[in-house]
Amino acid sequence: MVAKTCNALVVLLILTFPVKAQQDSSGVSQNGIRYTNSFLSGGLFGEKGNGNTLSFSTIHGIRYGRWMTGVGIGYDTYLDWNVMPLIGAISFDFDRVGKNAMYIQLAGGYGIPWQREIELEGSPSYEASGGHMINPMLGYRIKVDRYSLYVSAGYKFQRINYSYSNQYWWWWGDSPLPTSTSHIQQDMNRISIQIGFGLH
Repeated sequence: MVAKTCNALVVLLILTFPVKAQQDSSGVSQNGIRYTNSFLSGGLFGEKGNGNTLSFSTIHGIRYGRWMTGVGIGYDTYLDWNVMPLIGAISFDFDRVGKNAMYIQLAGGYGIPWQREIELEGSPSYEASGGHMINPMLGYRIKVDRYSLYVSAGYKFQRINYSYSNQYWWWWGDSPLPTSTSHIQQDMNRISIQIGFGLH
């Protein structure tokens, strides 16, 4: 589990270095398309008993006028799972205040999960296959020089499909009984609040 968590953080750190594209000094191509990115962190807030956990994401793409589309990766924590969502996103600036903008964003993708707890000897054996993620957000983008500051809030849905097996044994011998396997679909619903920065 520790190795997987470290690998996820390394991938996020690598993606935080700006990608250099062939563009002029303003970052805008002749047809008005420009490279953009965002690096956000925040919290996932659930109902009582579901806990409040952390969320990180980075999205890289292109902006044209009021529209932005891009792809990215994230790292979300839940009570029982860590999840690395692979993200596709599109956003639209529906209102502008000077150089700043209110925007709506729809992100979706597929989450790759792994257990947060270390499996103990004799505990069930888990196999997780992940599931889809949906994350609509409402945000405010503040332009500062060549950078933007982001504040966003919305809803995040993450589905995880997994199975676990128990091996039963006779108490008077060492012959195992047939293995019992259960298949579970777990849906997690959270309020997502994030802040961060990015290039225009």
